[in-house]
Amino acid sequence: MPRKHDINKAVQIIETATNIFIRNGYKRSKMEDVTKSLGLSTGSIYRYFKSKEALFDLILRVNIEDIDLGEIKWPLASTQDTLNFLQKSTLLERRFPTLTQSLQQDCTSEHRQQFAQIIGEIYDVLAKYRIGIKLIESSALDWPELAELWFKKRRQQMFTLLTSYIEKSISQGHIPQVVDINASVRFVVNTITFFAIHRHFDIIPTEFDETTSRQMAVYMITRAFCKCSQ
Repeated sequence: MPRKHDINKAVQIIETATNIFIRNGYKRSKMEDVTKSLGLSTGSIYRYFKSKEALFDLILRVNIEDIDLGEIKWPLASTQDTLNFLQKSTLLERRFPTLTQSLQQDCTSEHRQQFAQIIGEIYDVLAKYRIGIKLIESSALDWPELAELWFKKRRQQMFTLLTSYIEKSISQGHIPQVVDINASVRFVVNTITFFAIHRHFDIIPTEFDETTSRQMAVYMITRAFCKCSQ
């Protein structure tokens, strides 16, 4: 069993493996890819992780909830519980207070400000969990159950809330009629997703910082949907 000071090595393995899983997807990623990138012997990674499943599972958990690596008993065995963990996690749940509250009351006269705050909250959540979300998206094609859970359940909850809010805003005259409500919601989410997540993984890095990225996403979407500008 590795000593506690070997946690630094575990962190190196996790960070390197994260990039490999995101780049190659789950199926094509191999433990040997990680050891080769770190210049380690093939067997050394198994002192920390007994399988690729165990490594992927911990990476996902580390990027979704707070985990103290110092409390883990190495080597880590596969829990075979990744899907159950994601099912029970609060990722994208109860993390949009303004959006949730707005559905329980009439839209205020400060609708534009409220709308901008909602977009900002969605951005902040996606940005906070960008690595975990990107990890899921990159591996979804290799893992149908993971894709089903993420795209049709977890992410769909966010789409449903936002759809209800935009429909309500249209009915109360705060947002003009749109050509298609589902396409409009997808436009909003995909725009936020690019700025909060995908731009960080582009081959050609973006030349603006996180603050500018958030401001641009909020400004462009709010201006596109709200009737008046300020």
